[in-house]
Amino acid sequence: MNEPDITSCLRARVTPQVPCYAYSPWARFPVIGPALTVLIAILSALALVSNANAFNDVNAELQIAAREQRVARVEAQRVAREQAARQATLVATANDRQGAATPRAQPVVNRSNEEKKGRAQ
Repeated sequence: MNEPDITSCLRARVTPQVPCYAYSPWARFPVIGPALTVLIAILSALALVSNANAFNDVNAELQIAAREQRVARVEAQRVAREQAARQATLVATANDRQGAATPRAQPVVNRSNEEKKGRAQ
C-alpha cells in the first residue's frame, strides 16, 4: 500500500534523467518525510526536557527531605537537652530536700581502735 514508486528505465540506450535505482517513498506528498523528521526531533526534545524536569523535581524533593531531617534532628537534640536539664534539676532539688530533712550521717568511728591507741600511750 505504501510502496515506493520505483522509476523504471524505459529507455535503456538513452541515459535517463533520474537513475533507475532512485525512488521517493513519498512521491505524491514530498513534504511528509521532512515534516515527520522535524516532528520526531521536536517530540524527542520535549521528552528530554520533560525527563530533565522530572529529575529536577526529584532533586528538589530529596533536598526538602534532607532539610526536614536536619530540622527534626536539631529539634530532637534540643528536646533531649531540655529533658536532661530538667532531670538534673529534679535530682538536685530532691537531694537538697533530702539533705535538709534529715541530718547527715557522721562517719562511724571505730572507738575500740581509738581506745587501744589511747591506752597504749
